[in-house]
Amino acid sequence: MTSSQRTRDLVIAWHGDDPWATPVSPIYELFSLVTRGRVADDRSICEPPDWMTDGGVSVEQGLAMMTTGSAYAIRQEDVVGSPTPGKYADLLVLSDNLLTVPSDQIPNVELLMTMIGGTTEFCARGAEQWCPGFEAPEVPDVSASLSRADHGPELAFDGSVNGETFCSSGADAPQWIQVQFPESTTIAEVRFIVFQNPPSDTVHELEVRVDGDWSLVETFQEFTTAGDVLTWTPATPLDNVQVFKMTTLESLSWPEWCEIEIDTGSE
Repeated sequence: MTSSQRTRDLVIAWHGDDPWATPVSPIYELFSLVTRGRVADDRSICEPPDWMTDGGVSVEQGLAMMTTGSAYAIRQEDVVGSPTPGKYADLLVLSDNLLTVPSDQIPNVELLMTMIGGTTEFCARGAEQWCPGFEAPEVPDVSASLSRADHGPELAFDGSVNGETFCSSGADAPQWIQVQFPESTTIAEVRFIVFQNPPSDTVHELEVRVDGDWSLVETFQEFTTAGDVLTWTPATPLDNVQVFKMTTLESLSWPEWCEIEIDTGSE
């Protein structure tokens, strides 16, 4: 076998084991594979050093690494990895064609819809025509102490952690964001997905109101950066919750949140 034959038969897989390379996004990862640049926490582009600029791959090669190559690496190439009859596959709709968009515009491609097992699980705001059978979940009443223009607290419930869809106070701490339910509900877990640049030590307090009485249930005091998740899980699901409030007491950056996820413990 010649050297060229060995190279041609080599299967290269991409993997996403990079919790420190935030924000985590397959589209941003593809951009990095192709251009060797990187999307920073604030969504600016970190240009690659000169010695890396010739190390990119084509979009076609990058997509193969992220699909068929990754399936091969976990020995599941007969089950997933390509849209082939008999295989499992999720379906998504993007705002542009990754094969034709200029490489420097790849980070601007947005996710519009995700279908898993034939069910539409995510639908971006304004993309309802691409979302068959999708019923938007009821959004609780969310408010904040302050909010920056076009970054209101409602963006913490838009189902997206990419691009510009995050809520921002537009001012220094202390600031709070509050969620009020139309009816008393049960909470099994609440997850706050951080949007923060620059990273820093932060202090947050989570309070809940149950049957009219407020109580402090968690204090988060740690170093945080964009993409981190602050999770509160009561020992047992907490019933009759009417409101919860997250107050950021200390932070080097403006208090900002990509998303707030609420688990009620129901199926």
